[in-house]
Amino acid sequence: MNNLKSTISQVIEENLISTEWSDAVNTEVKNLNLNTNDHPRKDLTKVPFVTIDGADAKDFDDAVFCNLSDSGFLLNVAIADVAELVNEDSYLDQEAKKRGTSIYFPSKVIPMLPEKISNNLCSLVPDEIRNVLVSEINFSLDGSIKSYKFFQAKIVSHKRMTYAEVEEYVKNNNSNVSKKIKTSLDALNLLTKNLLVKRSQRKALEIEGNEPILNIDEDGKVSSIDLPRRLYAHQMIEESMLAANVCAANFMHKHYKFGVYRVHEKPEELKLESLKSFFSLKGFSSQNKDTPLALINKCLKFSSKNKLHKVLQTVVLQSLKRAEYATKEIGHFGLQLDRYSHFTSPIRRYPDLMAHRLIKNIINKGNIDIN
Repeated sequence: MNNLKSTISQVIEENLISTEWSDAVNTEVKNLNLNTNDHPRKDLTKVPFVTIDGADAKDFDDAVFCNLSDSGFLLNVAIADVAELVNEDSYLDQEAKKRGTSIYFPSKVIPMLPEKISNNLCSLVPDEIRNVLVSEINFSLDGSIKSYKFFQAKIVSHKRMTYAEVEEYVKNNNSNVSKKIKTSLDALNLLTKNLLVKRSQRKALEIEGNEPILNIDEDGKVSSIDLPRRLYAHQMIEESMLAANVCAANFMHKHYKFGVYRVHEKPEELKLESLKSFFSLKGFSSQNKDTPLALINKCLKFSSKNKLHKVLQTVVLQSLKRAEYATKEIGHFGLQLDRYSHFTSPIRRYPDLMAHRLIKNIINKGNIDIN
């Protein structure tokens, strides 16, 4: 870890990770503009959308707006319309497909798409008109999804907010944002509380996913390591994105009977037996009639009360299968959902871009090659 820069270079070289853009890609990017196509777009520029991200975020691919009425909640999740700029099978698309995802190293990012797209044309920066694909979701007052629809729109982000700023507003009503934004955040706060109740009721796994942050000094050495605190504001965005991803999965299933799904199978019996044996050495006890879900949740609860909870949680994670992408939905064990997709990060994940293309094909009555 003493020479982080050389370590990162070694990882990049060993894994054959692309770090440069070809002349063909650069030429395509140079000619891009926001008016590439003339598909009809709903004008939502007056709607007080906001982006909520980490303080060091540079690409903003999602913005949210929420409204509460007597009949329930209306949530608009606006996602950067990358598919409008990145044409299928173009040189740019081929390179994005090859990379598959943006890769994040300490102090270095290798983006899936060139910065002109990720940090500019498709980034929902404040006070600029941007093209988006919107998932509009109607919830009942208890947080159940009543209906949803997808449409193309143009929006303006009225404020770039950080998780810390939103947390401060929600907890202490302390913020200098406009009244319209406050009203939207208040509605989103109430909706989130109801969605978290729904999450608890279906017994979705509660796994702490915060990774340590390495602070790098001028010499490229690790000066300190921070463990970020998970805020309620993180959950506000997580639950919004999760709802949009569910609707995207349902939309693709409805129109194609297949889609770009994020699937997570149940753990293997042998892994569960090993997990049970390991935890029993730590004083944990379970019942033979426990389902795999019940056992995993009990282990996570036991871990949370132990001083070695990070280590124990890692052991639990190792007993689970890896989540994967598939064209056939088999459900998501961790989230306890029948159907799930990735739709909300097309700037940095290629499967999300694929999902956008399938959805836009229906919206625009296209004739996409589904092979």
